[in-house]
Amino acid sequence: MILVLLLVSSGLAQLLSNVLPTFPSGCNRTDYFDASHLHCFPCRNGSVPSSDSFTCICSNRQRLVEVTPGGPICQDCPPGTVPAPDGLSCIGCIGQTNCSTYCPPDSVAVYRKTDGSVPEVSGVECVRCAAGTSPDSAQERCEKCSDRSCLCTEDRSSPSCPSTLNIISSPSLSTIFLSSGDIVSNQINSTILISSARRCQLGSQVDCQALGNICVLQNYQRDVQTACTVFESISNVPPAMNQWAPNMPWLFYYSADAASELQREAVIDQLYKFTKDHHGELDILAARYTLNGSFLGLKEISDVSIQLCVESLVASKKTFTFGTRIRQACKLDVAELIRHEEPVFFDLYLRFTNTQGVKQMYPLPVVNENIRKTGGYPNREERSAQWILTRRFFLVDAWSLKEGETGNWTALRYASSIEINVEMVNTRDGKIYPPYVRIVYDEMRKNEVVPDREVDASFSIRYYTNPFRHDKDLEIAMAVLSSLTVLWSALRAYSWGRRAGKAVFDVATLIQFLLFECSFLGDVFLFVTTVTVCWLTFAYKAQTALFYMQLTDSQESTLMAYLISAASLKFVALLHRFVSLMLTETFFIDWERPKVLPRADLDRPASLDPIKYDGAKEQAVVIWRTYLVANEWNELQNYRKTSMAVQVLAMVFFLDFLHWKDLAIWQPGFEIDPISSSFASSRVSRLAVSLFFYFAIGFIQWLLNVFIVERILLDPFHNFIDLCSIANISVLSLSHPLYGFYIHGRSVHGWADTGMTEMNEFLQRERDNLVGMRGLESGGELQTYYVSLPLSFRKRYSELANGSSNEASGATARMQNVDPTTIQISSRARTHAAMNRFLQDMVEHSLPDVDYTIRERTLAEAALDIELSDSSSLGVFTRDHSESAFARCFVYGNEWAKLSFEALLFSIVFVYTSSVPLAAVVTYISAVSLRMLASMMFTNHLVKSSLVDHRFLI
Repeated sequence: MILVLLLVSSGLAQLLSNVLPTFPSGCNRTDYFDASHLHCFPCRNGSVPSSDSFTCICSNRQRLVEVTPGGPICQDCPPGTVPAPDGLSCIGCIGQTNCSTYCPPDSVAVYRKTDGSVPEVSGVECVRCAAGTSPDSAQERCEKCSDRSCLCTEDRSSPSCPSTLNIISSPSLSTIFLSSGDIVSNQINSTILISSARRCQLGSQVDCQALGNICVLQNYQRDVQTACTVFESISNVPPAMNQWAPNMPWLFYYSADAASELQREAVIDQLYKFTKDHHGELDILAARYTLNGSFLGLKEISDVSIQLCVESLVASKKTFTFGTRIRQACKLDVAELIRHEEPVFFDLYLRFTNTQGVKQMYPLPVVNENIRKTGGYPNREERSAQWILTRRFFLVDAWSLKEGETGNWTALRYASSIEINVEMVNTRDGKIYPPYVRIVYDEMRKNEVVPDREVDASFSIRYYTNPFRHDKDLEIAMAVLSSLTVLWSALRAYSWGRRAGKAVFDVATLIQFLLFECSFLGDVFLFVTTVTVCWLTFAYKAQTALFYMQLTDSQESTLMAYLISAASLKFVALLHRFVSLMLTETFFIDWERPKVLPRADLDRPASLDPIKYDGAKEQAVVIWRTYLVANEWNELQNYRKTSMAVQVLAMVFFLDFLHWKDLAIWQPGFEIDPISSSFASSRVSRLAVSLFFYFAIGFIQWLLNVFIVERILLDPFHNFIDLCSIANISVLSLSHPLYGFYIHGRSVHGWADTGMTEMNEFLQRERDNLVGMRGLESGGELQTYYVSLPLSFRKRYSELANGSSNEASGATARMQNVDPTTIQISSRARTHAAMNRFLQDMVEHSLPDVDYTIRERTLAEAALDIELSDSSSLGVFTRDHSESAFARCFVYGNEWAKLSFEALLFSIVFVYTSSVPLAAVVTYISAVSLRMLASMMFTNHLVKSSLVDHRFLI
């Protein structure tokens, strides 16, 4: 098979097309394999391919006339002669039966006269080399010489080796420019560099590669004289041209700026998809070269490690599936880096199939962040037209910075970060821009090169698209919804002001507006962020044709900023909600009337009214019913639709035990299996998985509790209403000074202080419809109402509530020599009786100045949660047909405030730690701590507002 090199006319981008062979055996017998161009070229001027097919040489019947950049010029030897061992002349063998010019391996061939001429007829004398010397590769001289190129050294020129190279010896030729700005000496002395340069100019492909490698080791430095400037002087490529010089490796991009080069849409003519065929594969090939320029081959990147972290077997099978994000980090021992005797150099190519079905290759540019230009580092910018694009890179350099061949290191360099970036074209048709490799080198100085030291290294593959479209959509959504929250917060603040009896807009109303805005703005941030990350993550995995892409790091940072802002706002909103619940005023109205005790001389009193019955005594109303109802109310304070323990255990089970957290990996499909940790998720994808499953589990708990458990097994709120009816106690709970909820619990039997037998009879009569309805309204069953009370109610209520605190004092307790709690409860009992009587009279319409009317709630009031009628003079009881509106006085009615904050807390911990158990523990501990604190505060304020004895609340 043959690699065909296509030059793209508008830039340096090169396309290698047609059938891709197994190099270099795919070349014809008359062709050689050009390792610089990865292409088979025919040998010219009578030359033939060498045994390894990497160069052209003269045949065994020819002599070398001249070395040119285009290859050697060969000439057939006349009849009766054969090529001399050096291949530069012909020697005669007329009349000889053996014309062989080869000598034993330890000998050199002597065939020239003392004046250097070659006789027409001569035999070849084999002379054994003396001790301490050895033949060169041509067996011409007893000296150390690696190959025939020693004929063309920096200080020797001949007709066969012409040279016009003019290199001024400079210290910069023997230095390496580190990323820190330091300049260190190295093993690449000027002699090696100049020798390679001279042989490269004379057409030695291997030496051109070696010269290019030295340029790479010098970090492509061109501000002073280096291997790079020598390389460019030989290649002599004008900036406007887009071709490689003959035999020269491609190191630099000259014609276009980096931004234009990386935004070429038409050069990679393949539509990528999430499929199992070639459309779903990122097929990258690596051409490898040794330090001396030898070509090691062209192999798939999955078969050749271009990074220092060892890839696991499971991961390597999927690493280059298109769309799979890779992020692998590891620790490397310095001893392992030192074992790299010489650096290996890489050129990368993207292999693809165009729309005509023809296989092609595209060279991948490299953004080396260590390249300096006029003292700066242009490649360290995020994206810039000033980037310097190059082609070749290495992984470890443990050779060039040695002090001599066997000395210590002055520095050790290694690729600490390699990232392959693939940007999708915004047309969403599956096309990509030219991928590029971003690489960062770290260095260790002499005192840091300790064998047992560990260093960090990473390798990643990133897919992304232009962030403008996502950024614009996000900005529009946030702007529109955030504007609506201002209007909604203003409406809620207005509603709060009316319910609090505020006649004008004041500072308290402004504070409430800001607190409402925190809640609603946090909901907007949470909603938009959740929808965005879930949609992008799961739509990305579900698609076949590419439409949705991963977000960039800056976009992820923006979403995380919104997420953290949402968590902060929701925490403020949660505190606001809990403070509002704690300050709710609740009073238990006892409808039980005191019984009259008969005189000893009569069986029963003539009247139940002690005023009408002389000598009769009143039996106090039993308080245990009030304590029972108060305890039940207190237990409902922290009752929730969801269980925190079930929530976090389910998250750990599904995400960690069943590995559902692997859905956060950026890869096509919803496959869940234990795979390598190098397959990378991102903050966005982890956020999507955590929020989706947290809300899904919470919503399922919500549905099961509300529609199954409460309807079939246990409904604590309707049971509480039944308890109030049996206990003959109503509940008035004020979430605002003039607004709250009322549960009518007046017994239809008239009293509740009775024995078990009579209570059983009461219940039977109620089942047989032999008693009246439980409802507040005559003939009605409805027992729950929204209440909007007049201003006169608040005045009377506050006066009675303040009376209790003013009566009790420590001085009174000391004077009477009793416990202060006894004095306090005694005073509270008197206030409780007065408050109970006041509320009874209000409910029974016995107070003309504190009266109310009953009506239905309008649709607008239900939708906006606001009262549209004026209740400043006449109160309004609005029917609650759900019989559960009073749950807003508890955590149960504010489930979203807790669930949303807990979801955000769990997600933030999981996003930044990738640990589900840790996120579960942190979330559970914070929720339980907040619950314990809230429970204590709830109980304390309930005692204060209901005037019950705190010693009987458990």
